[in-house]
Amino acid sequence: DKLVVILALRQRNLAFLEERARAISDPLQPDYGMYFSRDEVNNIAGPAEEDVRIVKEFFEGTEGMVKFSKGRDLVRFVCSARCVEKTFGTKLEMQKSLAKPGTSPYRSASPIKLPEHVAAALDGVSLNAPIFMPKRPKQPTFPPWRYPAVHDIPVINPNLISGDQFLSLKFIVYCKDGKANKDMLDDGVCSSHGTEIVSIEILVLQHPMMQKVLVLPAIKDVLGQLVGDCGPGGSCVEFNATVGSIQNYASTTARIRAHFSDGSVSAFSDPTKIGSVFLLPYTTPAMLSKFYGIPMGEPVRNPRNIISVAEFEGQYYNPKDLEAFFKLMGVRSWDGEGRTQPQLIGPDKPVAGSVFGGEAQLDLQYIMALAPNVSTWFWSVPGTELATTQEPFLDWLMQVADTDDDKVPLVHSVSYGDDAAPMP
Repeated sequence: DKLVVILALRQRNLAFLEERARAISDPLQPDYGMYFSRDEVNNIAGPAEEDVRIVKEFFEGTEGMVKFSKGRDLVRFVCSARCVEKTFGTKLEMQKSLAKPGTSPYRSASPIKLPEHVAAALDGVSLNAPIFMPKRPKQPTFPPWRYPAVHDIPVINPNLISGDQFLSLKFIVYCKDGKANKDMLDDGVCSSHGTEIVSIEILVLQHPMMQKVLVLPAIKDVLGQLVGDCGPGGSCVEFNATVGSIQNYASTTARIRAHFSDGSVSAFSDPTKIGSVFLLPYTTPAMLSKFYGIPMGEPVRNPRNIISVAEFEGQYYNPKDLEAFFKLMGVRSWDGEGRTQPQLIGPDKPVAGSVFGGEAQLDLQYIMALAPNVSTWFWSVPGTELATTQEPFLDWLMQVADTDDDKVPLVHSVSYGDDAAPMP
């Protein structure tokens, strides 16, 4: 497999460039709107000739392919895993399980070793090199949600799920002896503990005064069920239910109680143990158009109006899914490359897009729906950043920087992110 390593050369005059950027962006400044050309920016901030020479000499004799960006501040090195290990004095680690299409099976590298004069010419390398980057901050871990094995009232999982006029909740009920129910619906809830639970009463509360009461029979046609987590040795059955026709735009929570076959009723679940959710309608292109005042379907004739979505981590799109979305949402399709379908930059795997492309398809569908007659690029960047095991941002940025000014999209939508600390 060929791997991509991006090297960033030291840039110059960055403080001046930042000051200039602020000045040309401030309407009160005399230099407002007087932008530098790409060549002017490269001449001001580009690396020193000596640093460029040092990096070129470093790669001489390697078997990889070396390409400098137009500004010469980024270098793209493409080589085999063995070649990368030899060139950078590192050891690559490969994951044992299958990698998702479009990603890389390589997940990490040991600290690289570079000659001092080469390291001094660089700002960073897209391998996990401690000489350039601090260690990734330790991420906090949270214990999984568990129900108590013994309790006197039903317990609702605090992770409520809400949508357009509906609320879904998961919960555990407890039998007369206080133990969590272990019986499936077909066997009768709490049947192995004596008195059965025959129905569940759900009370939906909405701020400030609205409420809705449902009594659901404890049968499989009405409730969902699966094995719940009641702690070590505490097997139990978790039920789930969805309540519809609830008012949107209101703070919403719920309480439940169990009805037993002997006519008795448990107390309601504790309202202080769960929070509230805010119900909202589905986000459609028409809703966004109305909310933000964006006119739909107006002609945009200037050929320089181009938008782009950047996609990483094996996120692809399926053209058939895109057309189905347009028809479902009543979005007008315009004929021509980059209009009904986007212009593709990089690889695409339509079948994988339907399965793994949730983020990519969402990005593309909505940006094209709100600008249906503006040319769109689907910019697909394969591979994985070995430094972060995340998106290869530097590779994409170099591709954008090397695209001609009269062709490059004016708007780039990037719905991916990463912590700044571990980035090269």
